[in-house]
Amino acid sequence: MVGQLPKPLTGDPRHLPRKIRLLTRGGGAVDIAAFSIWPDTESEIDKHHTEAFRDLDPPFCDCESMAKIAAQMVFARDDGTNREMLFAVAHVSEMLTALKKNYYAAWYD
Repeated sequence: MVGQLPKPLTGDPRHLPRKIRLLTRGGGAVDIAAFSIWPDTESEIDKHHTEAFRDLDPPFCDCESMAKIAAQMVFARDDGTNREMLFAVAHVSEMLTALKKNYYAAWYD
């Protein structure tokens, strides 16, 4: 294998880094030797981090919303017998709300 170029990628690209996945949409094969997966300059690294940071917004919002819904459902059916579950669900909701708040604070900082 040493000194050989990798074979073109085919099949399901979901296991590949985002940069490669974008190039394989439409089912085409990609020769990864022709593309740099890792950024070469400080500017490219900053751009990559910015894209990755920005891409976290929808998952953060979804997780926070689902945790709030779960907390509301658990509290609505609470009969006082499972205090640990109540604590865990409420605490996860609080933690995700704080994480989202910190994410937005970092974004606008």
